[in-house]
Amino acid sequence: MRRDGRFPVGGAYALALVALMVALGGGAYALQGKNTVNSGDVRNETLRGRDLADGSIRRADISDAAEGARAYGQVSASGELVDAQGIASVTTPVNGGYCLEPEPSIDASTATLLLGANFDHGSTPADVIRTPQWIPGLVHCPEGTLEVVTFELNPGGGIGRANNSFAFVVP
Repeated sequence: MRRDGRFPVGGAYALALVALMVALGGGAYALQGKNTVNSGDVRNETLRGRDLADGSIRRADISDAAEGARAYGQVSASGELVDAQGIASVTTPVNGGYCLEPEPSIDASTATLLLGANFDHGSTPADVIRTPQWIPGLVHCPEGTLEVVTFELNPGGGIGRANNSFAFVVP
């Protein structure tokens, strides 16, 4: 500012002002939709686990991970189907045992079952390992079903069957 109270309007001053506005304005733009991000909105290999807060991935995204599978979903510790496709029902004949009844288009005698343990941050102690196992020979389940037994490995108490949740896929 000059002594008479006016601002200088020279080229250097104008250029500096434009540069400041660009620097402060950044390159932000709005995404399509409300509270959504699609694959086209993100560069490949730029998101990490820490970028995704708990609950930011919809449960329905399980279907994306199991694309092409004949059956997929989760079974809760109490034996309820969660986000499941291709499985008609689940029964729990024994502690830690689950019988998955596939829909008629899936022959349980020739199907392969892939399993993964669901880690529950609220109830799983740090030193306990939970693991589901597929029992192709059917020990507790009727013909035409897929049998899963879930175990807990506890360093202080050994191994035993326990009701635990798990995810499954029938490719």
